[in-house]
Amino acid sequence: MVLKKGKVSCIVTTYERPIEILKKAIMSIVKQTYDNYEILIVNDSPKNIELSNKIKHLVKLIKNEYCIEITYLSYKKNMGAKCETKINQNV
Repeated sequence: MVLKKGKVSCIVTTYERPIEILKKAIMSIVKQTYDNYEILIVNDSPKNIELSNKIKHLVKLIKNEYCIEITYLSYKKNMGAKCETKINQNV
């Protein structure tokens, strides 16, 4: 009998985080041996248009290079801790 591995949702919230640090956080997930996962990147500083565009670009690059399920999410305003709670209820 083969047991099916359950899907893990990795939620990475970011607020004004340098793109290099965000990339390290994402890559630490990608490099794991467990392969049944999805990554949700939650931008909690959507008013910073330049950073938002960099995050979207990074997500696209990683998604294409590693063929993984990675999603970019953003709210119209800073949501703080309640942002994660809202996502957890919808996952």
